[in-house]
Amino acid sequence: MIKVIIVDDHHVVRDGIKMLLNSGEEIDVIGEAGDGKQVLGLIDSGLNPDIVISDLNMPVMDGLSLIYKLKTDRPEIKTMVLSVSEDENHVTQAFNNGCKGYLSKSAQPNELIFAIRHIHSGGRYLGADLGVKMVDLVVQTKKQELFPNIIFTSRESEILQLIAQGFTNSSIAEKLFISRRTVEGHRQSLIEKTVSKNTAELIGFAYRYGLILS
Repeated sequence: MIKVIIVDDHHVVRDGIKMLLNSGEEIDVIGEAGDGKQVLGLIDSGLNPDIVISDLNMPVMDGLSLIYKLKTDRPEIKTMVLSVSEDENHVTQAFNNGCKGYLSKSAQPNELIFAIRHIHSGGRYLGADLGVKMVDLVVQTKKQELFPNIIFTSRESEILQLIAQGFTNSSIAEKLFISRRTVEGHRQSLIEKTVSKNTAELIGFAYRYGLILS
């Protein structure tokens, strides 16, 4: 049996998680608490969980503090976050503090159970939706690092999309109700900002760094 303590300052949430986890035969909820300090008291009194599943925002001692405390004093006890927060800073800080898993409270029950099993077996787990968000964040950050000083106006971005779709200067001008000369000026500005030699190189740059909408 995987022995678990649930930490959340909402009784209804704790009851729901406890009912779900105890419905199977491999997870046993041996304790519950409303804040991190209560968890430490339960452990000091003799409870020996394999995993502590904790919310983040709690009174007295929050989840991040609890995770760090357990990592320092009881590293054999694994910690996992179950929170409404999907903020990337919270995710990063939780893992830095020592947690082995992070799920949103919107996660499906079967994902929660899978995460507990995976963490108990020695792995780490990041919820599926959160994983996608973190990947998107990394990709966007890398793009900004590659060309941090390039700033396109909304009109330039609009024209860039149309250029990539194969529209000529005249057809872009007609579509946007501006003059052909204005379009030519924006096209030249895009080429200069991206240090491209021509329109073909501009389009290649835009695709390479994800500037073209799919």
